[in-house]
Formats: sequence, structure tokens, C-alpha cells
Amino acid sequence: MNAKIQIKGQDFELREAGTDEYTAVGEMLVDAFTHGCWITPAYRKRLTSISEWAASSHVWVITRDDELQAAVLTPKPELHKDESFTFNVLGVAQSGRGFGLGNVLVEHCIALADEHGYRTIELHSSPHMTHAHNLYYRHGFHRRIDWETMVIDSGQRLLTFTRNESWRGSTAMARAKLAEHQPAGAANPAVATEPATKEPRIFLPSSQPGSGSHDPARLRAQVSAGTEVTLDASALDPRAWASVAAVRLRHLPIEVRHAPATENLPDVALAVDGTVLSTNWREISAALWGGEVESHLVNTIDSDLIEALFGVIDTSVDAARRDALRRVFYARLGLFDQELSAQKYLGGEELNEADSHLFGVLLTFDIGYRSAFPFADAAVVDYPNLWRFARDVFNNSAIVTQAEAVKIGLLPKPDGDYADPWGPPAFTETVDDLRTAWLQE
Repeated sequence: MNAKIQIKGQDFELREAGTDEYTAVGEMLVDAFTHGCWITPAYRKRLTSISEWAASSHVWVITRDDELQAAVLTPKPELHKDESFTFNVLGVAQSGRGFGLGNVLVEHCIALADEHGYRTIELHSSPHMTHAHNLYYRHGFHRRIDWETMVIDSGQRLLTFTRNESWRGSTAMARAKLAEHQPAGAANPAVATEPATKEPRIFLPSSQPGSGSHDPARLRAQVSAGTEVTLDASALDPRAWASVAAVRLRHLPIEVRHAPATENLPDVALAVDGTVLSTNWREISAALWGGEVESHLVNTIDSDLIEALFGVIDTSVDAARRDALRRVFYARLGLFDQELSAQKYLGGEELNEADSHLFGVLLTFDIGYRSAFPFADAAVVDYPNLWRFARDVFNNSAIVTQAEAVKIGLLPKPDGDYADPWGPPAFTETVDDLRTAWLQE
């Protein structure tokens, strides 16, 4: 296959390399991988062994005036027995940069996967190759942290990316839906100064009966009978945010209070006329939301996602258990990322209780709890649909007040310093400043 391509007035050609070009292809790849990046001696040797790769791989190159500009290797389908397609050592020479040749090669590989009937593409990449990672994200790949078990010669644990053909177009669909629902001419309410005040909508009948002490219907009845209702909630705890979101999004006549950090209070407590009715975070959330969401989504987030997150950072958990919980946690993030690839929210077009639980986890995880995770682990920004969802909720829902954003360390205090209750946010390769990235529209 030969394809003529014109980019920015320059003529390029995409084709298979000839055997007499293999040495030059290897030298070009070494040039590509050692400018703006670094490689180990063992990896350099692999890059210069193109003739060995060619026994089982097609060697694709992009040339301009017969000079090599970029290359990628794809497996020969007749020899590739895996269920998923892949590609290797994608590199663009210095002279070829700025023309989007990396995009051309990735799109070519995706087209080959389609042509040969593969539904999924899986890749490995070194943690420091951030430009390549951003290229993959733009083409619908997402991290699979639970598959990242391969350690290479430098001691780095390779990152794993996957892309399923059923996602093609769905991300664009989600973005289109997001644009449709953007308030016309609205200012960016990244942080609200005060909760919105509208006519109260409170305590609709629940379709989900409670069990045991977890009885939202009973709690709703008690609250409806009172006059002064307060919600004490810790901004530092993901389990509290679903209840806070219910108060602000449903415009409930409930005062949200944040106790000083020195007070030893529950993470969330609902009180009527000065009497605490419940400190059960699941019960309070379900009561305030009115049972409007299918229970399996909420339970999946409550039990598997939130508890796994706390299990990972619990120092009393042994290493094997902690690693297993990390895999559960990241597997769930991958599941929800896929769920959000075709719709704005988990429930469709309306934000519901499951979304509020997920938002609380994503916000507090990125800014705080991830610092307890290993260096190369993913952040929310590594999941394109979760990242779109989290920032959309943060920027457009007015759930988080300015005081709360300061309290969790997302915005600076008046003196310019950050609260950093968990310590500074962990480094993430995907963005230079995680706080700034969360605040961007």
C-alpha cells in the first residue's frame, strides 16, 4: 500500500519500507526517541534491529522527498494470534515534526486493525513518553492500570493503553452532547460563592426500599417533619460529596456546614432541629436524592470504588491486598470511563446520585488520595471520558463552593499558599499542573 499525503503544502508518502531501508529506519527511530525523550541501551539495540522485527512485522514509513520522516511497526496478521491488534516503536524524526505525522501513523494502524477484523488495540508505553500518551488519548485509547504488570530493562513498569472499535464516534457523540447542554452565554461557575436558592424540591418517594438500618424512606420522613435541617459534611471525604451535591443540585432547604478540622466529627451527619438522625453516608445520600437512580450503579460506586480507594491507602492492609484493591479501583474507573463514552452522565442526560458519588471520588482522588499511590499510577486525566465528566460537573454544577475548593487544596488560601490536607498533589505525567487542569473550562 502506498498513500500520497499533503500536509501544510508538503508532499509525504506512506508506504512499507524496503529491506534496503531497514538500517536507515532504525537510525531514524533512534533519532526520534532520543530527542525530547530518553531510551536505555537495550531499547536502542531493539530500535536498530528492524530486520529482526520485519520477520513478524510490517515496517511502515512516511517519507518526504525520499527522506525518512516517521515509522511504525504493525504485526503481520497471519502471524499475530492475539485477540487484540497492536503497533510498536512509533517515532517521528526531528525533521518531520509539526506536520501531525504521529496522527497519520496512529490512524493508519487503527485502519489496519479494522481491515483485519480486530475490535481492540492494546499498547505498551514507557511512563516518560508523555507525547505519545497524549497522541493515544486523542485517538480514543485509555489507560488500563490493572494490566500494567510488565517491567522492562530500566526497571520501569510499562503503561498499558487499550482502544475498542465500539468507542469510535462515541467520544465525539459525548462531546457533541456536552456542547448542546452548555448554558448559552453563561459565566463559568467553576466555584460557587453561595449555594443556589430556588423553590425546594425535597424528598420524593423512593423506589428503592431500605434494608436494615439503611432506610432512606424513614430518614426522609423524619426530615420532612422537622423545621431546621443541617448537613455536616467533610469536604475531604469522597463519601460526603453525594449528599452535598443533592442539597445544591436539588435546591433543598438544608444548611451545609463544614466543621473545623480539629473537631472529631463524622464524615457526614444529617440533623433536624439539633438532633442527629443519621451518620450513615449511604443512607443520607439516598434520602436526599430521593431514590431516583437504579441501585446497581450506586452500589457499584459505593461498595467497589469508594471502599477500594480507602483500602488502598489503609496502612493496615497488607501489600498483596492493597495491590488487589488498586486493581479493583482502576478497573472500575475503566468501566465508568467506557460508560461515559456514549453519554454525558451515568444516568444519561441528567446528573443523578450515582454521578455525585463518582464525582466525589474523582475530585478527592486526584487532588489528594492519589499521593498514596505508586508514581506511575493513573490520574483521572488519564481517562478521557471520566476527565470530561469530572471537569464538566465541577465547572457547570456549582456543587463545590470557593471555601470548599480552598479547603481541599484546589484553590489557594488568601495568603497564596495551599491547604494541602493530604500533602501536595501527586505528580502526573499527563498535565503540568493538576490543580490548574481541574480549573480550566
